[in-house]
Amino acid sequence: APSLVRRGDNVRFQIRVENSGDGNLTNLIVSDSFGEVGRIDTINPGAFQVLQTERVVTQSLQDEVKVIARDDSGQELFASQGLNLRVRNSSLEIRGDPAEVRTYPGNPVGVTWILSNTGEELLKNITLDGDGKRCMLAEMLPGRTVRMAAIYSKNTTTWINVTARGVDQNGFDAIAEASVLLK
Repeated sequence: APSLVRRGDNVRFQIRVENSGDGNLTNLIVSDSFGEVGRIDTINPGAFQVLQTERVVTQSLQDEVKVIARDDSGQELFASQGLNLRVRNSSLEIRGDPAEVRTYPGNPVGVTWILSNTGEELLKNITLDGDGKRCMLAEMLPGRTVRMAAIYSKNTTTWINVTARGVDQNGFDAIAEASVLLK
């Protein structure tokens, strides 16, 4: 399997089972952490067969492919191979600058929201929602940071809460929240 995939990708696993011994192997059962992959009746010495399965992968995993077989004498044999599969991260981070703002009741005050795509995936349709204000970005590349200013006017001390939400190329959400105290 590939070592790096996107979350939600349909990943094809190809498993090569080879008889490196001197005798025939029979009744082979191939499995991994998801369950049985397939069965092989017989593999002659020096021969191999390839089994294939597809899995939808939503998170990084350490898988182990296992094969159980019988040799000519009926003894059970076992082999395994580890597989590390890393799923690209989709994540957002947001913070308010400054974290606390002081003003007089009813006076407008500015807050800068700093939004960062901290993941490895392009994010699309990113919305910032909070306190009756909404902003949208069409897309944001991995590693990029955007600063957005907003003006607030309150009569009492309150928290201004903002939620940032974007989707990766397979439709999975990346969500972040931040707050600024308005005194």
